[in-house]
Amino acid sequence: MAHFLPDTHDPLLVSVTAGDDPDLPHRGRLSVGDWTVPCVIGRNGLVEPHRKREGDGATPIGVYPLRYGFYDPHVFEDAPRGFAFPFVPKPQAYDWVEDPDSIHYNRLRITANADRPDATQEGLFDLFVPIGWNDASPRAGAGSAIFLHAARPDMRGTRGCVAIPHDRLLDLARRLRPGMMISIQRSDCRPLHALLDEAEGLESVSFQALEPGPRVIVLGGVTLLTNDPRFMFAKPAIGHFAIGLIMLKRGWMLRYVPPIVSETIPEYVTAAGYAWAALMFALGLGTVAMAMNGDIKLWVLYITVVAGGAKVAAFALQFVAFRFVVANRLRAARA
Repeated sequence: MAHFLPDTHDPLLVSVTAGDDPDLPHRGRLSVGDWTVPCVIGRNGLVEPHRKREGDGATPIGVYPLRYGFYDPHVFEDAPRGFAFPFVPKPQAYDWVEDPDSIHYNRLRITANADRPDATQEGLFDLFVPIGWNDASPRAGAGSAIFLHAARPDMRGTRGCVAIPHDRLLDLARRLRPGMMISIQRSDCRPLHALLDEAEGLESVSFQALEPGPRVIVLGGVTLLTNDPRFMFAKPAIGHFAIGLIMLKRGWMLRYVPPIVSETIPEYVTAAGYAWAALMFALGLGTVAMAMNGDIKLWVLYITVVAGGAKVAAFALQFVAFRFVVANRLRAARA
């Protein structure tokens, strides 16, 4: 497969190249415009996106969005809040879910205690930016927790992240802008302008990790215009509103319940369908409210506990109610 390197002087592109030395596949360079710094990637080098797997120690090739970042106010005080790129203080205790079997796979999770004291003590995550890999619609086992963060002093390879020296973090952070992308490519990639100069043999260039496109484009555009990452936190509301609209169709639930239920109490099933639509709209509005509040702890609690718990509780209540009403109807019919 031919690879082509986007224009490294693009002001909205962070360019990462690696692979010059086969004995040190993790060593590379990171550039923003004319500014360049040494970097490291996954200890096992680069990997094609479709071959990326959880725990393989490789960094996926491609072009991915950089939406927001976190910083430790105890290290940098509030300096990053004044940068153009949307940085927010990181939670005191957190982790990123890397269990492919978890419904929260590749998501930030607030915890009671930090799960990685070694990384915290080394300052690897004093300032970091999540790279938009496998996060719009996470595929289990396709890789998680890919960040742009600080490297260890010996510049050893990472578990898949891109890392630069700790003393260059603020230099990089000052150069980031809303809407930026990160290009991760092999060093032997040909520049994109070389492709465009060739009239014959034109190959297509694809960009990974932007699906589903409309949500990324719309909310990313709003974040760019307002310099406010809360609009990205509101993204789950779109799914709730869309499902709520679908559930407004009269009788949609009849096909999803056992025949004895749909034939015995069809009016209750129809009413329950509308109730589910109302619940979806309520959860969507709640997501927007939590996002606009700006408290990341409350937002994570709402998404992981309140929204999920409400759906489980609603299903349990529906099951009990349907069972009770159907039993009463059948007894009345036999009387």
